[in-house]
Amino acid sequence: MGLFSAIRQHLSDRTRSGAWGRRQHPTMQLGYVIPVSIEMHDAMRKLQLRLLKEHGSRVRIEGIPHITLKQAFEIEEVEPFERHLETLVSETAPFDVHVRDAGLFEEGIVFLGVVETPPLVALRKRIVRDLATGLGISPNPLEGDRYRFHVTLAEGLEPSSLRRARKDLQETSPDFRFRCDTVGLLLHTGREWISYKSSKLLHRDPSEQSKFQGREG
Repeated sequence: MGLFSAIRQHLSDRTRSGAWGRRQHPTMQLGYVIPVSIEMHDAMRKLQLRLLKEHGSRVRIEGIPHITLKQAFEIEEVEPFERHLETLVSETAPFDVHVRDAGLFEEGIVFLGVVETPPLVALRKRIVRDLATGLGISPNPLEGDRYRFHVTLAEGLEPSSLRRARKDLQETSPDFRFRCDTVGLLLHTGREWISYKSSKLLHRDPSEQSKFQGREG
């Protein structure tokens, strides 16, 4: 489940419980993500437009296409997580990402699958571990070893539409590759999700460094 699905459920629960009426300001929420490449973003929009045309306006599409690294969690202040992000990117090298095939979650979500690689898994686990040990953010129940990396295309599909949409998408053979060189923070203001901050991965892989030095010589 993506960040947007999680926050919709969270807001729905608070509305039913009357929690908003007891607070002057809604609590902010934050999530760590990998933004998709420009090329993948544009291709996804075409797929999403197709889903809207074929399955109706009740279908909801992701506002900020991304791969979730850390599920949404409540915060009081964003500054500690900005500092953590800067440390994280200074110690993480860019790596390749491969997105392919279509899948579905029974909650009415259709998505593109992300191939699991050691750098991707290590980055996600480090974020979850850092936030738990250093910033008091407990892991989400979804964030175990069976975590499924994905890019959400659309939500709100009826069961019959969901399976048809997956089949149609599989026939297009979606396949995207890009270099992950950025990690971002998405922030929910209490009203909407915004792309709050993006930072470049700055650590140079030693093997890449030696290749570069060899070419220079």
